[in-house]
Amino acid sequence: MPLVARFFSVIGAFTVLAWSSALPAAEMRGVTATEIKIGQTMPYSGPVSAFGALGRGEVAYFKMLNERGGINGRKVTLISLDDSYAPPKTVEQTRRLVESEEVALIFSSIGTAHNTAIAKYLQSKNIPQLFVGSGASKFADITQYPQATLGVQGPFRYEARLYARHALGKNPNAKFAVLSQNDDFGRDYLLGLKDVLGDKYDSLVTAATYEVQDPTIDSQIVKLKASGADALVIAATPKFAAQSIRKRGTEIQADPDKATKMKSRMRDEKAPMMKHYEELLKPLGLTMADTDKKEADIKAKCYQMYASYYGRIEGSFSQ
Repeated sequence: MPLVARFFSVIGAFTVLAWSSALPAAEMRGVTATEIKIGQTMPYSGPVSAFGALGRGEVAYFKMLNERGGINGRKVTLISLDDSYAPPKTVEQTRRLVESEEVALIFSSIGTAHNTAIAKYLQSKNIPQLFVGSGASKFADITQYPQATLGVQGPFRYEARLYARHALGKNPNAKFAVLSQNDDFGRDYLLGLKDVLGDKYDSLVTAATYEVQDPTIDSQIVKLKASGADALVIAATPKFAAQSIRKRGTEIQADPDKATKMKSRMRDEKAPMMKHYEELLKPLGLTMADTDKKEADIKAKCYQMYASYYGRIEGSFSQ
């Protein structure tokens, strides 16, 4: 879901809470005449701490919203706790949010296994699980997850279908190597490929999985390289995606013929991308030629545009 559309959806959800004046505020968990209290868990530490930026951005967004008066006079307080991307800690922190902080709902907690781990508990407490931070298709099953709503990521299964169709459009005889996380996140990607490849899946796909706790994925990449695949599909979190791209890039650099073909393809794909970037820079009075020389100026101008549109948020976007 596009970012703007997502935030409109968020506002819509909280407006419903803010307008729920038929019930006295005292009877609504986490909602008073002046506040809507919500909670989430985020991996601010651990193997996917890069995702912590999402939580910081959401906290900043609600801070901005509150500085503008909140929603129908109510401020939205987002309590964002670190779960280190460990499902047992997600459960522990979620229980704290519900039982100690008494939040009205859980909002945008990250992780497929993590949201799975807290779903039954939240159902037992009648706590909504809104904008689940996962693209796993199972969360769309309201019979199993009646308290959950999607909204943060595109469905993993649909993404895999798009990648497969794109690869086949470029090479109808393409073979696929897939690196995937060993959970519902990775399994959804494999299902998406099966949707497109059908009966040919077993002959066209070589898959390798990893665990979040693994230090590297070197052995998996060796296996995938030996398959002779034409397309590499990575269903991985940032650390392992970066490792696989870096290892593949190193191998391409070591092969002059592959490196030449890669550079040629990059030149072909770069032209429309550069044109798009030029259009983005026009409102700043800059061109692509300025980007390397005037990084500080670009950052300052972006900040000025951001501040004029959204208002200043201390500590969330600094010069």
